[in-house]
Amino acid sequence: MSQAETNRQPVSNKSNISHLQYVHPDKAIITHSDDEIDLIELIQSLIKHKFSILLSIIFSLLLAIVYLYITPPVFQATSYFYPPSPSKVQLLNISWLSGYEKVDEGEIYSVFLKNLKSRSLQKQFFERNNLEDHFSNSIEANTLNHTLFEKFSELISSKVNKDKHFGSLSIEWSNPAIAAKWANSYVKFAEQKTTDFFYNNLRGAIDKKISDIELNIASKRKLSQKRREDRIALLEESAKIAKTLGIDPMQNSTNNLPRLYLGPNQSQAYSGDMYLRGEKALLSEAKVLRNRNNDDAFIPGLRNLQEELDKLRSIKIDTNSLRAISLDQPAFPPSGAIKPKKFLILALTICLGAIMGILIVLAKSFLKTFHATNSEK
Repeated sequence: MSQAETNRQPVSNKSNISHLQYVHPDKAIITHSDDEIDLIELIQSLIKHKFSILLSIIFSLLLAIVYLYITPPVFQATSYFYPPSPSKVQLLNISWLSGYEKVDEGEIYSVFLKNLKSRSLQKQFFERNNLEDHFSNSIEANTLNHTLFEKFSELISSKVNKDKHFGSLSIEWSNPAIAAKWANSYVKFAEQKTTDFFYNNLRGAIDKKISDIELNIASKRKLSQKRREDRIALLEESAKIAKTLGIDPMQNSTNNLPRLYLGPNQSQAYSGDMYLRGEKALLSEAKVLRNRNNDDAFIPGLRNLQEELDKLRSIKIDTNSLRAISLDQPAFPPSGAIKPKKFLILALTICLGAIMGILIVLAKSFLKTFHATNSEK
């Protein structure tokens, strides 16, 4: 056996035992059996190329800083509230008003929460306060009406805890003072709409009751006038009969005289023999009835109706004292922005930069290993 063959034999045996091949003195050792990377060599390679990894992190941080610089901050202002006290709702409850259901604080608070999420109410608020001026810079004119409102609606969010007691409304905007102003204004706007709804319901029930009583009174007066006219006709006809028969009531016994008529609803049991009272008495009563200007004193139940009507007309509701919520805390201009999250973005950027640097180092090592392996072959 030659010396060269003798020298190669240990290498071959060693190769069979370890299955390892040194590819490059600066790089990781790769096993052809399972393609695993020696961790020690990998760590040494990463340490050696630490400046490349650091450069990748710095580059990523620069990109993140540019993003944070050009991205406007977003602030969130929040208003907190809970149901109103019973005294603030009691104004809506009138115990003696029939046909009207009482309102409690839970019911009015529930309607308020629904109004907060009402898109029609949000649009009214958006249009009445001319908020489109804050959104129209980057929107084409032909899409202003709908698109601008959609952008505004996305900024509003409301929350209620599980027992539907404590609630909040938040609005996001780039200006913290404007965000707080909008949040407080919208809560007040929704509350006003809620109290107006219940007040109008009560006012409608009162007005309907007033209208019914007024119609009832007018009907009674009209009917009383008709009865008075009928009575006058009856008296005049009986007077003619008495005149024709020459009846003098003074000749009759007092017990035989018919009783006098005092009102339109008095019994007319003696109307058939009214002529016995004599012409003079009958014409005198007819004259009095004809000259009567008002029948109210002779209409049964009219005074009770007028009393109820006066009570209804005297109802005054102080809408300024009516509340749909109790304000726990109004919205204040926030001190810090919620978007973008600077610390989170910077932390993620450092991690991504480090990962990118490591991947670049591994890619370079793999390419060098690959080329070295091919060159040896």
